[in-house]
Amino acid sequence: MGGIWAGGYGIGSYATSMIRSALMVSSMIVCSGAFADPAQPSLCGPAETPLFTCSVGKKIVSVCSGAGKATYYFGVPGKVEMSSQALSFADHSFSGGGETQISVTSKAYSYIVYDKTTRTSFSSEGHNDPDFGSGLVVQKNGKTISAMDCSSDATISANAAHIIQPGQFVEH
Repeated sequence: MGGIWAGGYGIGSYATSMIRSALMVSSMIVCSGAFADPAQPSLCGPAETPLFTCSVGKKIVSVCSGAGKATYYFGVPGKVEMSSQALSFADHSFSGGGETQISVTSKAYSYIVYDKTTRTSFSSEGHNDPDFGSGLVVQKNGKTISAMDCSSDATISANAAHIIQPGQFVEH
């Protein structure tokens, strides 16, 4: 048999496989977005919780929460080159995935940290092969001047949406 019964109708094993895959991926995305990876190096202070942190080249970018506020940091431990509390949060869904962003704007520059999931293909067995990515994009007057991938996968905490004000999704 190998199917799921819904409303008196049997759903075949292919559809069952698709439903199980979708549920598994959805639960992985929801669970993985709950907290930033504590094993990642961070610029957060002792009283702050990482909402996002990753290494980009020799630098670290972190978004941290503490006392009901979020702060963006860029630099190395002991020497923060930039910090800001003027943050915005955005997310955008698309077929086969989505992207979450935290943005900082300072004069003509925008600094966007992102966490995205993209469907790369469907195999003949119905498996979705997702690709996960995260990084930092720097734009000047709306044009990308730098795009750096995190050295290991990083996720934006689901808590960020409750702490950071909503903003516009930035194409990059």
